[in-house]
Amino acid sequence: MKNLEDLNALTQMKYQKEQQVLQVFLKREEKLRDDLAELRQQEEDGRSLGFDDANASKALGSDVLWAKWLSKARNALNYELAQVMVQKEAHLQRVRQAYGKVLVSDTLSASHKAQISSKRQKRNLENVLEHFKFRQI
Repeated sequence: MKNLEDLNALTQMKYQKEQQVLQVFLKREEKLRDDLAELRQQEEDGRSLGFDDANASKALGSDVLWAKWLSKARNALNYELAQVMVQKEAHLQRVRQAYGKVLVSDTLSASHKAQISSKRQKRNLENVLEHFKFRQI
């Protein structure tokens, strides 16, 4: 029984560790998505400049520089997001495996406990029957 308890504890710890690593990927993905949303908002804000502001930025050429910077920033964020999503997906497989092991360990442990309980009940019943046999004699 001790070995099954140890196995159960070990599989639970492994699963928790894999879950924690997954949380890192999820938080990073969320941050990148927020950054992309902020970038889109900045782009919208830049487009909604007043007519005079827009003409001034065009005259200075800053609108072209801004568009290039936005494009580079968006590409970099999308590239990093794609990498994080690939890593997350690969890690999800490890989480699923760890969870499968937890389920198997829990099933083994429950089965073993049920077996022990059944044996104990059988032994108690036999003891009661023996006790009544001796009383009748």
